[in-house]
Amino acid sequence: MKNKILIVKSGEDDTQNVKELLQEEYEGKREVILASSQKEGIQLADAISEEGPELIILDIDRDTSLLRKIRKVSRAIVIILSNDKDSVTAALNAGADDFLAKPFSLMELLARVRALLRRGEWQ
Repeated sequence: MKNKILIVKSGEDDTQNVKELLQEEYEGKREVILASSQKEGIQLADAISEEGPELIILDIDRDTSLLRKIRKVSRAIVIILSNDKDSVTAALNAGADDFLAKPFSLMELLARVRALLRRGEWQ
């Protein structure tokens, strides 16, 4: 899954706009995969131990269990999207690299993705 971006959405949240934005930005460079549920995200997290995506965007609320599971098997860059502004500390302590509270600007998310991927290229 190298050169891939995984987006894991939760429940009713619409992450299709995020997927479309990233597909347009990284067309021909990175594949953007949308896991339609936390369950599918967990299945993909189990599969990423050998060759995981370079960036994961998790749409979660307070529950950081998926993030913790991903951190056990992957060093991928992780951005959390959440309605719960109070979970910033918990998400960062669980291993997130960045956090955006909803509602957020798609352009801000794109800028953060670009910055984090640049940082990852230097390591």
